[in-house]
Amino acid sequence: MLKSARSVLKGQKPTNDTTQILFDFHSRRNIGCAFDVIGSDDDLVSAFAWRVSFLTFEASKHRDEQKKPWNDLLVDFYRLSKAQAQYMVVKTNLSALRNIEKEGKVDKNILDVLMKLFRLFAIHTLEQEGSEFYASGACSKNQISLARTNTVMNLLKEIRPHAIRLVDAWGFDDWVLDSSLGRADGKVYEDLFHRASELNPLNDITVDPYPDSDVLFKRIEKSKL
Repeated sequence: MLKSARSVLKGQKPTNDTTQILFDFHSRRNIGCAFDVIGSDDDLVSAFAWRVSFLTFEASKHRDEQKKPWNDLLVDFYRLSKAQAQYMVVKTNLSALRNIEKEGKVDKNILDVLMKLFRLFAIHTLEQEGSEFYASGACSKNQISLARTNTVMNLLKEIRPHAIRLVDAWGFDDWVLDSSLGRADGKVYEDLFHRASELNPLNDITVDPYPDSDVLFKRIEKSKL
């Protein structure tokens, strides 16, 4: 990333996606950006790219201009690598979904749910890393607040009815999930009761009701007969 930043600062033309996003950021950093992270998927991905570029040039400044030693930049590099990984996940996810849409082999309702999952992950990540997005200028404080209080909550409400089918789509067996929810036989409440009444190890413990007792609780030993 630092080598790519140095090539951009030298005025070299972009040769890949990394140098392209760094070039775009460098050419617009004094103008700023106006990404619609709530209403546009492309702008949402661009905001992630802007954050990566900001952190890259910050690390480059600390290393090349301020001559800070590598050990003093470990936190900067951690933040940058995490931002780059999150950008790649968001970018490739959206690209894959659009390729699926072009092929037309997947039902539109399924694609709609997958797009909502993409937005949920991206916007949730944005609001979790809000300080970096705000510091970089990728989005405003109001956008981060709206993402947290409105957008994420609305997406959860829209995705929730599909939760069981989304889990079932992975084809996990009941014993792998080890959960009462989404059982193949539909016996959710029966299994919850069985787990609470039979499987919970606390059922074998008796709490002493006397507060002055030296023994808080005792375990009931099951007969070996």
